[in-house]
Amino acid sequence: MTNIEYIRAFIAIEINEDIKSNITSMNKNLASISSFVKWTKPENIHITLRFFAEFPKDKLDTLYNIMQKAVSEVNPFNMKISGLGVFPDWKNPRIFWTGIVEGREEMQKIKLNLEKHLNLEGLGDSEESVFVPHITIARVKDFKGIRKYINTDSESHKDLGTQKVDNLKLINSVLTPKGPQYTCLKAVPICSLKFIKGD
Repeated sequence: MTNIEYIRAFIAIEINEDIKSNITSMNKNLASISSFVKWTKPENIHITLRFFAEFPKDKLDTLYNIMQKAVSEVNPFNMKISGLGVFPDWKNPRIFWTGIVEGREEMQKIKLNLEKHLNLEGLGDSEESVFVPHITIARVKDFKGIRKYINTDSESHKDLGTQKVDNLKLINSVLTPKGPQYTCLKAVPICSLKFIKGD
């Protein structure tokens, strides 16, 4: 009997250094809540399109093909990042995030294609019902303590920058006592097959 090996991984869009720096600066402006949250480390900032708690290693080539199919109807696009929000709402903040105000449609299309082809290959599940493109910047540690300190009006519409998105990455995530360690396993260029064929 063959033992199946699994990895913890996610499909993501990486964020450039300028935007990461702008996010870090915004976080510093929220110093009043720092003791109640755990900030995302700059090197770990990204947009997750699909997370796999356990993915079979012997299906990685299939996953690479799925990623290529998912971007086959999309051309490289601009992504604009702006503002500050929380999940699930401001009365019960659990996660702080910054939003995507340009490039959402392209991400939604890639996400839908990913789920469709994962399901066709028998690798899908009901993990995500609604996809909201965002960047997680902090997770709340002390829910009761943070509520009276929230005052984020000055950051709610802050422009954090625009970048070109031209690839999709599969990232291996290894949990360690110092936090997750990320390694890129595959980068898939975003380039519409229709564009290449001239249709």
